[in-house]
Amino acid sequence: MNVYALQGSVLSAFFWGYATTQVLGGYLSDRFGAKVVMISAMIGWSALTLITPLMTRACCDGSHATVLHMFIILRVLTGCVQGKSRFCLPPAKEDVNAFARICLSVCLSVSKITQKRMHGFG
Repeated sequence: MNVYALQGSVLSAFFWGYATTQVLGGYLSDRFGAKVVMISAMIGWSALTLITPLMTRACCDGSHATVLHMFIILRVLTGCVQGKSRFCLPPAKEDVNAFARICLSVCLSVSKITQKRMHGFG
């Protein structure tokens, strides 16, 4: 397989998951509330980000194709979870937007610190 085609598949995997769940995120935020959707999405994508190195190490005993396919599936799932958070915040609600920005920065910081300590990445 061409290296550029492979790179394109890996990089676009997140996009396809992200693009397909934005309408679902808006519906879920109308039904359950923006805070619930945002918090569940942040927990979900943080967990998927944290297991990415574990999954690649666990699949290293198999072929490179297995690792690649599992990584692409994981990136699609990460995009699906993160896509739900895109339109769940109404622009007029500044308190919800501030809450989301604070939660996002905390989750990304915790994810980065945990990856450094668990896997030596970052």
